[in-house]
Amino acid sequence: MPLQLDNVRLLTDDFAATFRFYADALGLPVLFGTVDGPYAELAAGAASIGLFARDQMPDAGSGAGGRSAARSSIARPPDPTLLGDRAIIVLDAEPLDATLAELRGRGIEVGEADDRRRWGIRTAHLRDPDGRLLELFEPIQATGPQQH
Repeated sequence: MPLQLDNVRLLTDDFAATFRFYADALGLPVLFGTVDGPYAELAAGAASIGLFARDQMPDAGSGAGGRSAARSSIARPPDPTLLGDRAIIVLDAEPLDATLAELRGRGIEVGEADDRRRWGIRTAHLRDPDGRLLELFEPIQATGPQQH
């Protein structure tokens, strides 16, 4: 059976701030839930972004589901002081410049846009209240060999 992405669920320490960031600041439509949590789901194109209060999932990845104690250590999160970002949430933000102006008008700190012509995109970056990296992009005319 083929697997299909339904949503990316973000565990958050400050549910209300994270909900307001994605729903109000970024303007993603709320499919389910409220600012009171502990769960909400927001539309993000073909899939959705789920928000879940971290304290509601204390046992996730720590041996639940019949894993042995030895194997459960694989699922523990790495020490964040030893690693950089491990994932990026990428959102289509056409037209990018207008989206950046709107976000800045809402008080959101967003990096400057950068043309990445070899990749065929223009990007800008920001962080959510839990420090996760987001990339906003729009397609542009690619030049040169494509890099993946």
